[in-house]
Amino acid sequence: MLLLLAFNCNAKFKAFKHQYSKSYETKELEDQAQKYFCANLQVIKAHPSRKLYISQFSDRLHAPATGYMAPNLPEELVSYTAAAVDPADAKLETYNRKSLEIVKAICSDSTASSIKYVTLDDAFITTNVFSGANLPQSVDLRKDGLTMRSIDQGTCGSCWAQATRFVMHSLFMHDITYYREIHAGTSLENQTNIDLVFSVEYIMNNSYGQNLFCAGGNYQYAAQDIADYKVSSLNYEEDAPYVSIFDF
Repeated sequence: MLLLLAFNCNAKFKAFKHQYSKSYETKELEDQAQKYFCANLQVIKAHPSRKLYISQFSDRLHAPATGYMAPNLPEELVSYTAAAVDPADAKLETYNRKSLEIVKAICSDSTASSIKYVTLDDAFITTNVFSGANLPQSVDLRKDGLTMRSIDQGTCGSCWAQATRFVMHSLFMHDITYYREIHAGTSLENQTNIDLVFSVEYIMNNSYGQNLFCAGGNYQYAAQDIADYKVSSLNYEEDAPYVSIFDF
C-alpha cells in the first residue's frame, strides 16, 4: 500500500511540475518539494468535505488554501469539492461607526485629516494605538466601533489574504501595549519601517477567533504567512482595495 501511494504521488508530482513549469536548483530542493507536495496531497484526500485543490503553492510546507480561483487542472490533479459554505454576517447595522468617525473620536479633526491612510484597517489600528487605553477583558468590539467592517466578497479567491489581515488586527488588539512600548505602531507614516518577525507560535498564541465562514481563509495559513515575512512587508488595504456588492 505504501509503495502504491508513493507511486501515485510521484506521478502526480510529475504532472504538477509540468502544469506549473516548476524547476528546482538542486536535487535536494526537488526532493523536499515533492515531500511537501505529497503531504499536502494526503491532507486533501483525507478531508473530502473541504474545498481544497492542488495549486502552484502545493510544493511548500504550508500551501495556501485556494479552493475558489483554482485553475482548470487535469482531472487527475483535481481534488474533492464540497458545497459552498454559509456567507459571513454582512449586516451593516451590526457595526455602528465608520473608520474616520472612530479616528476623530480619538484624535483632533486636524490630526485625523492629516493621516495618510484612512482606510478601515489603519483606522482600526490608529484607534487602539493612540487612545492609550488598554482594552477590557471582554467586549463586543462591533458595538464599540473598534473592528473593521464585515467582508463578504463571495467566491473571490482572496480569502487567504483577508484572513491574514484579520490575524494582524487580532494581534494588535490582543497586545497593543507591547506594540506601543516598542514603538511599532506609534506612527502610521513610519509603519513601513517596522521590522518585526514573529514565530507561528507567537501569532497563534496571541490571536483569537477563527474564520468559520470561509472555505479558504484559514487563519493557520495566515499565521504561517505572517511568520514567513517581516511585518513591514504587509501591504495597506488601499494597495489591494476590497470591492463589495454591499454599500459599506
